Amino acid sequence: MTRQISDVNSPIDTDRIANYIIDSDNVLSGENQKYEAKRLKRNGYPDGTPVGAPGIAKILKNKYGRNALSERTISRLIAGVRFRLLEEPYVPADVPGSLRSYIGRLSLVKQSLMEGQTLNVLEARLTDRILHEFADPQGERVDLIAQFAVLWELAEREVTGYPIQDLEDLFNFAPWTDESELYKVAIQTGAAEPPKLSLLMPMIFDDDHALVRMLVGAFAQLNLPFLYHAFDVTDRTIAYVWREHEGIHSMQSAVGDERRVEILRKECNWRVKVRDYLRGFPYVTG
Repeated sequence: MTRQISDVNSPIDTDRIANYIIDSDNVLSGENQKYEAKRLKRNGYPDGTPVGAPGIAKILKNKYGRNALSERTISRLIAGVRFRLLEEPYVPADVPGSLRSYIGRLSLVKQSLMEGQTLNVLEARLTDRILHEFADPQGERVDLIAQFAVLWELAEREVTGYPIQDLEDLFNFAPWTDESELYKVAIQTGAAEPPKLSLLMPMIFDDDHALVRMLVGAFAQLNLPFLYHAFDVTDRTIAYVWREHEGIHSMQSAVGDERRVEILRKECNWRVKVRDYLRGFPYVTG
C-alpha cells in the first residue's frame, strides 16, 4: 500500500496552518495582556499614577481591540498586585520643607498603628490635600490618628479606583468645624454619602475594647454624627450607629453609655499612641 504524501499547498492544510497561526497569535496576545495588566497596576499609568481595572481595560482595548481581556478578567489578574508607590517608603528629603514635619508626624502615627510601617510615597504625595482640608498640622482640633485614617483611605481609593464621593462630602461639610448638624441632615436626606473609613471600621462585636474605644474616639475627633461604623461579616454590610442612639448596640460592652464628643475624643490621642509604640524600643543608655 502506497503511503500518501500530504500536499501542504492543499486548501485543507492551508486552512489548518492558518488556524494554527491565528490561535497562536491569540495565545501570545492573551499572555502579553496578562503581563501588561499586572505591569500597569504595579507601575501606574502614566507612570506613578494609580490605575485600576476599568482604566487598564480601556488601555488594552485601544491596543488589542476585540481581543482585549475583559474588565472582570483584569480585575482578577491584578487582585494581588500592589501599586509600587504603596511599597516604597517616602524619603523626607524628597518632600517640600513646608510639609516635612507634618508628614513626619503622620509617619510616626502610621508606624504606631501598623507595626512600624512608615508613610509610602503615594501617602506622602497626598498629605498636601489632607493638610489643606484640616489645617491642623499638630492635631490640636482633629487628632492625627483621625487625619491619618482619612489620608490612608484616600490613598487606597486612588489605587483601587473606588469612588471617593463620600470623602469629598466629608471635606465639603467639614463637621469638625461646627456641630455637624448640617452634615447629619445632608446624610439623612441623601445630599451626602456617609463616610467609609476602613481604618476606623472594627468588625461587629469586636472584643478588642481598647481598639474600639480608640476608633470611637477618632469618630468623635472628626465630630461625625455617628458614634461609630462597623463591618458586619454576616451580610457584608456597614452598620452605622447615630451618636444620639440610646438603645443597646453591638459595641455596647466596649463603649458603654457615653455619647458626649468632648469625652469620647479623649480616647484618641496620637501622642499617647506614638509614645507607647516608642516605649517598645530598647532604651539607649550611657
